[in-house]
Amino acid sequence: MFVFITSAMEEKPEEKSEENIEEKREERKKNGLFFWQISTVIFAMLFAISAGINFFLSPAQATPQVTPPKTEFCSEEIKQSVMNFINTNFIGNGERAYLLNSSKDSFCTIFTSYRNSEIPVYVLGNKLLLIPVQNLGRGRKVYLGVSLEEEKLVKSEKPEVKLFVMSFCPFGRKALEFMKDVYPLLKDKANIEVHYLISPGNATHCLYGYCSLHGLSEIREDLREICVHKIYGWDKYWKYIACNLERCTMDNIEECWKECASQAGISAEEIENCMETKGREYLSEEFVHIVSGQLLGYGSPTLVINNKKIEGLVYRSAEELKERICEAFITQPEECKTEIGTASSASAISGTCK
Repeated sequence: MFVFITSAMEEKPEEKSEENIEEKREERKKNGLFFWQISTVIFAMLFAISAGINFFLSPAQATPQVTPPKTEFCSEEIKQSVMNFINTNFIGNGERAYLLNSSKDSFCTIFTSYRNSEIPVYVLGNKLLLIPVQNLGRGRKVYLGVSLEEEKLVKSEKPEVKLFVMSFCPFGRKALEFMKDVYPLLKDKANIEVHYLISPGNATHCLYGYCSLHGLSEIREDLREICVHKIYGWDKYWKYIACNLERCTMDNIEECWKECASQAGISAEEIENCMETKGREYLSEEFVHIVSGQLLGYGSPTLVINNKKIEGLVYRSAEELKERICEAFITQPEECKTEIGTASSASAISGTCK
């Protein structure tokens, strides 16, 4: 994913003028409508930019920096792929964006409709989707670039497995429940880590400049669990998590966690000191994991295996989760043949917090 600002893109729909499109865009701004939940996209982009993700600036008088390859423009396959991508990744709450028409100029320009607004997007080389997200004036526009190609799982000798959660998201807790059964089996064969989906903010429900979706109790527990694995390692972390999942809720967490710490052989005093002295540093490190992994906007849980992202609780059991991780080995270890007790589909929940 990248962002660039340029005047290179020419919006030339059939029977539509640049002036009309600009007027409609300005009208959408006045109405406070940023298409496809655009406020979220802009928010994510600003942090992506600050973290060093590719950013290109092209002054209004500059020549285009992007030269589209000559391809079969706007095929039905491309148009369907674009609409599926937009509706899957940007549209929610039962709404949909719709295809209006397309133009076969130097770019494949596809005009979409969302909430009675027309939104042009561009496709380069059948693979790269460019979405105009802000008009800066003087002929300059901001574009969000995303790949239309599906991420493929790359196998390795020792897979990197990262589970991103929010500590009190019910779907994230279910994913942790599955992973705590997978971890003892594969801990020596794969690098298995847990990270926390947080965002910058300074509201009263935030901590050290970072927030979590479900409030102050959650961001405190996120940090608490980070301190546990930082100080005591992953084995004791999973002992703590097993107790936490069984006994603790957001209502009783401030007392319950100490019982779980004691049960796992963890000093509550040491964890509290960690939160006070290392809290800001550790939360900043967590946010770096989110940005570097291009996980801005992803929900809890998101599983990342060798950089391939799987968002949402899509597995019904620890066994299914184990099988997916085992697919990432070049040569599967004997442990992959061990079956973890399967849960019934009726007891499994699916979804994501975001």
